[in-house]
Amino acid sequence: MLALGAPKDSDSAVIEERCPGCGEVTRWESERMDNGEGWVLHCPECGTETTRFSG
Repeated sequence: MLALGAPKDSDSAVIEERCPGCGEVTRWESERMDNGEGWVLHCPECGTETTRFSG
């Protein structure tokens, strides 16, 4: 489940999947896009970007 708009200190936006880059099962980290128009999910182990959400 991805809870956009959740407080920064909240753990409710945790996504665990296998990374296609390094193969680790990890919790994806999310960051706001530079233009502020969406979110990017990436692997905290290797930095592989996995998904972009806009809107």
